[in-house]
Amino acid sequence: AHGFAFTSRGGSVGCDGAQVAAGVLPVGGVLDTGGHRAALAIADIGSAELGSNTRVRLDRTSAARHELFLERGHMHAFVSAPPRMFAVATPSAQVVDLGCEYKLDVDERGAGAIEVLTGLVELELGGGRAVVVPAGARARLLPGRRASLPLVTGASGAIVAAVRAYEANSPDAIPRVLAAATRSDAITLVNLARLAPSTEQRPILERLQEVFPAPQETTVEEALADRELFEMWFDEIVLVHVMAAAQQP
Repeated sequence: AHGFAFTSRGGSVGCDGAQVAAGVLPVGGVLDTGGHRAALAIADIGSAELGSNTRVRLDRTSAARHELFLERGHMHAFVSAPPRMFAVATPSAQVVDLGCEYKLDVDERGAGAIEVLTGLVELELGGGRAVVVPAGARARLLPGRRASLPLVTGASGAIVAAVRAYEANSPDAIPRVLAAATRSDAITLVNLARLAPSTEQRPILERLQEVFPAPQETTVEEALADRELFEMWFDEIVLVHVMAAAQQP
């Protein structure tokens, strides 16, 4: 049968209404862990640990792509596969796996948070907007597919507060993010630049150039004029995160 195999970690879990200790979650089926944790196979490309009171639905499984919907709860996913083969939809954003390990939490309101341990994920927010969260960073998932920005683990209180202001559409949010940012916050700045209207990108890239200069001596002018040069800069910052995590014992 097509589906993802699961095993309860003690006791039974609910699969399409039946209480079972193990089984196969079919396409369209819902797994509700209740008071227990469970292990879920992600086809042949990975696995996920599900926390208690977690509700997940299998929306699609094929050779090309696997998709889950995490309605609420906690998932710790580990995937080794080409980018975009595995995605987890939440009420707030679509989490597209670019080959990695991450922890994802969704609360009763559909809001949540993701912490990336290795590799990187893309959060699709709708309207063609996306945020990239690499290893060593985390991001909030906001109801209504509103954008948040990734923050590095150990980010300063000042930049955390500035990002909260950005989430709330506060008019002074972008200057506050720029003022608080250091080199380690480059991933926050570069995602901000990607989400910002073109009229607001220059000061963001000027600040980014100060803390994390663009590769190949690219200038801010060149990055503004040539999307490819901006994306090279973006990729360089992401790569630094991914490589640093890969070197952790």
